[in-house]
Amino acid sequence: MRLMLVKPVQLTFGITIHVADQDVHILDGGNSHGIPVVLLHGCGSLAQEILLPFDNSDFRIIAPDRPGYGLSAPAAPAERGPEGQSFWLERLLTSLDLSEVRIVAHSIGSAAALHLAARRPEVSGICPIMWSQALRERCFVILWRHSHKKRDCRV
Repeated sequence: MRLMLVKPVQLTFGITIHVADQDVHILDGGNSHGIPVVLLHGCGSLAQEILLPFDNSDFRIIAPDRPGYGLSAPAAPAERGPEGQSFWLERLLTSLDLSEVRIVAHSIGSAAALHLAARRPEVSGICPIMWSQALRERCFVILWRHSHKKRDCRV
């Protein structure tokens, strides 16, 4: 058995915004003038981990710490599940006041984005997908296709 020593992850500090009585920590990366893409991390990770492979992107990357992770306040008990977090996500998108946005989500973050898409089909730019570091290029293909064909998330 081989033992690996892993350095603890140091939190990266971004900005904290106040959304409906809740603090949400956000990291911003990529091209500040590019199409905004919100990255939602999964269970057991942080915004900085999902942002890292996309930081030098042509897109404007917005990576919030989901409720209760990193430097974001925890959600109320009624909003801790995927459906409840879809309301959190909707409030976050409203507070960011972006004219257009894409959402790329990993793991349980995808569930919140899917609930939002099901509840609010008029909200454009929701393309929740499962991805890993190895699928980075594929994510950009999906984002590019999605930016040219509304509501088409097929690859």
